[in-house]
Amino acid sequence: MCRKVSKGKRVFSGLITLGLILWLGVAQVAQAAVPKLINYQGKLTDTAGKPVPDGNYAITFKLYSQPTGGSALWTETNPTIAITNGLFNAILGSVAPLNLDFSQNYYLGIKVGEDPEMTPRQQLTSVGYALRAEYAGTATVAGTATVAGTATYAYKAGTATYVLSASRHYIGESYGGGIVFYVYDNGQHGLIAATADQSTGIQWYNGTYRYTGSLGDGVGAGAMNTAMIVATQISDNQTGNFAAKVCADYSVTVGGVTYGDWYLPSKHELNLLYQQKDVVGGFADYYYWSSTEYSNYYAWYQNVDGGHQDYGYYKSTTLRVRAVRAF
Repeated sequence: MCRKVSKGKRVFSGLITLGLILWLGVAQVAQAAVPKLINYQGKLTDTAGKPVPDGNYAITFKLYSQPTGGSALWTETNPTIAITNGLFNAILGSVAPLNLDFSQNYYLGIKVGEDPEMTPRQQLTSVGYALRAEYAGTATVAGTATVAGTATYAYKAGTATYVLSASRHYIGESYGGGIVFYVYDNGQHGLIAATADQSTGIQWYNGTYRYTGSLGDGVGAGAMNTAMIVATQISDNQTGNFAAKVCADYSVTVGGVTYGDWYLPSKHELNLLYQQKDVVGGFADYYYWSSTEYSNYYAWYQNVDGGHQDYGYYKSTTLRVRAVRAF
């Protein structure tokens, strides 16, 4: 059922964290025109910063030729956009064709339910046929808005301050050899997940139950855990393979750059990844190992189906693994 949000509730007067990538193509070989689409990801929270309740929401997107005022050149309303933990994805142009000239600049306006359109509008800047616009940060009807782009400046629009700053990243961005699933420091740092599992079933240990001391948890702790696990367990079987090692051995080359600093996520990092599993994609509804040890016999794991974490499996149990890296 689609949720209707009344103006009085002001559920969406809080923060909206958003990211978008705009792809356009030119069909020179094929005769059929390539559709113009905008893949848009956003996050809706209340004024306390908590995600809005899960459900389907009606969201209207509009494109303007100017940052304020004027009539919309394009309008699309999707009445059933699913929001989970505040996150949603929408493909602009899938309902109403984007028959616009994207060699020009446009401004994106967003309206949720019956609430007024949010301000400020986000500017889309496109050059030629290779078009890519990236945004990440926060926006509010009455507060502070931060959006990442290619320049740095600020201006005030009514009671909202809009700051445009480069070098920020957003959840769902293809970056650093994988998909960004967690950001902090205003998007300057975060965590990236590999685009697929490194194993569909592998044991945590290397044939011997032992204490490795990999008790680290939190953001970045998985890297140290992985190094300790590999260094401690490799002597048990030099030709053996195990969860931390398959992650440490993983590398991927994207755009001529090889990324090889992957690791088995800590318990906390794995839970952050679970929260963005639909954004990253490719997960099975099964159990995934973390690098956080519980004892010489057990280590923490995440149930991607139900969401809970536990340490009830022996290290000899074969579970799935997904490597991550930090930036």
